[in-house]
Amino acid sequence: MTTIPADIIAAAKASQAKWGIPASVVLAQWAVESGYGRHMPGGPSSNNPFGIKATKGNPSVKANTREVINGRSVIQNLGFRVFASLNEAFDQHGKLLATSGYYRNARSKLPNVDAFADALTGVYATDPHYGEVLRSTMRSQGLYQYNVVGSAPVAQPAPADAFRVLRRGNTGDDVKHWQTRLGVITPREPGYGTFGPKTEEATKDFQRRHGLNDDGVVGQ
Repeated sequence: MTTIPADIIAAAKASQAKWGIPASVVLAQWAVESGYGRHMPGGPSSNNPFGIKATKGNPSVKANTREVINGRSVIQNLGFRVFASLNEAFDQHGKLLATSGYYRNARSKLPNVDAFADALTGVYATDPHYGEVLRSTMRSQGLYQYNVVGSAPVAQPAPADAFRVLRRGNTGDDVKHWQTRLGVITPREPGYGTFGPKTEEATKDFQRRHGLNDDGVVGQ
């Protein structure tokens, strides 16, 4: 389990208290979109861990992003928001999900957090497995505990799926989650969801740093 900084948890809870978007989903999006805060469009100075795209008049920075269009993964160079601080980013992220018409259907799924996360697929991100990745992250990282009581009542999460040993050549949502935890490949980069040589080498490095057998295989 990856340790999430206290200020990030506080920002997610403050966002839920103000906008009603479950902190567990906010934290999962922070983890998935930024590789647990390691990657942001244009670098850390953008203070944009959610990959929020810029609109006309917004301070912005150009960055490459992976999008799924007509079932094909493509790289596009797009403008992303630049925020004055991470707290502003969390606040504006909550406002976006709480007020934009694009997310009306997702909001209708609340208080079921898992259903809300699933409904962000194809709307917040073009990855057809986006909701599954968010749910996997919420389960494995224990993020449901951070939902603010009395702000947006939430339903109990579904039981965790059985663990699968991961090795080079595997594909799927569990590979995406592992890549996100390692911070090696984000949803906006080629190779996301495929356990290739880059992920294998990052796995070996992780194993060496934790005193494990560096065989590049992710076991229990």
